[in-house]
Amino acid sequence: MAVPFLNTRRRGDSGCGSRRVHPRAEQPGPHARGNPACAAPPCNMRHVVLLAAVWLLLSGPAPVRAQSVWELTPYRVRVLVAAADLPELRAVADQLAEELAPRLENLFGAAWQVEATGVRAPLVTRSESVGTKDVLTALPAGATDAARLPDAWRDGDHDKVVLLRVEPAADGWRLDAREWDAATWRLGPVLAYPVRHPAKLRDTAVRAVLEAFRPLARIDRVETGPDGQRTVLRLRAGGLPTRDPELHLAHAGQLFCPVIRLNDRDGRLRRNRDGDPILPQPVPWTFLVAEGVEAAEVPCRVESGLGAPLSASRRGRTEQLALGVVPRPEPSRLTLLARREPHHPMAGYEVFLQRPGEKATRLLGRTDRSGSVEVAPTGDPLAILLVRSGQQLLARLPVVAGFAGDWTAYVPDDTQRLEAEAFVTALQEELVDTVTRREVLLARAEAQLEAGRLDEAREVRDQLHRLPDRETLRRRLTTRRSQLRSSDPHVQRQIETLFGDTSKLLDRHLDPTPIEALSQALAQALARQAPHRPKPAAEPADENGPK
Repeated sequence: MAVPFLNTRRRGDSGCGSRRVHPRAEQPGPHARGNPACAAPPCNMRHVVLLAAVWLLLSGPAPVRAQSVWELTPYRVRVLVAAADLPELRAVADQLAEELAPRLENLFGAAWQVEATGVRAPLVTRSESVGTKDVLTALPAGATDAARLPDAWRDGDHDKVVLLRVEPAADGWRLDAREWDAATWRLGPVLAYPVRHPAKLRDTAVRAVLEAFRPLARIDRVETGPDGQRTVLRLRAGGLPTRDPELHLAHAGQLFCPVIRLNDRDGRLRRNRDGDPILPQPVPWTFLVAEGVEAAEVPCRVESGLGAPLSASRRGRTEQLALGVVPRPEPSRLTLLARREPHHPMAGYEVFLQRPGEKATRLLGRTDRSGSVEVAPTGDPLAILLVRSGQQLLARLPVVAGFAGDWTAYVPDDTQRLEAEAFVTALQEELVDTVTRREVLLARAEAQLEAGRLDEAREVRDQLHRLPDRETLRRRLTTRRSQLRSSDPHVQRQIETLFGDTSKLLDRHLDPTPIEALSQALAQALARQAPHRPKPAAEPADENGPK
């Protein structure tokens, strides 16, 4: 069968490599007479082995073929080099673009196909022309606004676009870098590097491209267990070797963001009824943590604020992708809004910080009137934010600093539940006090009965009757229960649980039977102690008899 050729040439290479060949080795041998094909330069052995591996994999079953092609498909990377509007910097940017492509291909080898060009004209979008500085500064991390992305990025055939821009600085230059991933339509964060000497610019640019690069993977397998979900990723170009053995596309501890992409039959983005593409959407509050890298496979644990965020089954043309995350030690703000419209701010909620795998928490603060709280860098790439309202845990939110700017979480409006919790707590405290006093009075009344002090026992019984009984507290509970209603079904279920549990406590601890038994025993004792009264004498009969 035909084997597709993988373009792994560097600039200036021939189709089978550009290594020098000894002059005598170029002379045709006896088997080459009349055969011009044998006079071609010998192929690089690594390319031959790679093409043979591709042929073997393509001859396997269809699922294995698709999976293997993904792992042996190199990234098509376009590097755009721009500069501030200064003549000396424009020349520097053009020279840097010429030097970057061969340098990056020497590092990545077959895993990357690199094209580097200088950019001077503004980048054209659907609505306007924007400068490269605007792309670096105006769009937030994670932005997917199609109208604000350059046309060449949106409609091009590159997998990655890395934008570099050289700016003057007080102590030399500053190099800004930003990456855009075509499969997920996600912008990475802006990375800034000082360049204090012109000779360091190329090395700094290579470092910037490497650190801005976010590996792409497919979610291959998903397993759900008692401790949550786990998954195995398959890296794009993970089966292709890099020329630098110390360079790896992913590493243990690497963070990934799962992204759901809907494709049409041609593999392009599916479009809605208006003809606009349905943009890929990240799975909210979910990150994948690489536990190791085994060739092209990356086993990960899933950290999520959702129950089971990933689907274990393949669904038609729906792709579950995973894009690498570049954490940035920057402060962020978490804003809490009501889950149901009109989404008003949720003020006064406590936000705690928890490290993954640990139980200890630390209070970050309470949300202000706008429902916001500032989250300072924690020193860890991944952190867990716990949102509490009273005794209720409302949300568990895994976050990565600098991943997508500020965060907004929609949580249940807990106002009604808080009122229910306050009422129930007060009623339960009253119940504890009532039960304690009742037990003390019952014990005292029984002791006085045994001692024959019936008047004192009767006084204690009257005190028991003046305590709140079960029916009195139940009427108060029922009245307040009817007043506290929430439009959020989840919150309403919690309110019903609070009142239902309290009603059971009333039944368990305020049984009227002991007081009724005491009253009966006291009545019997009083009856036994009463003096014996003689029966009244019968009236004498009238001698005249009845008239």
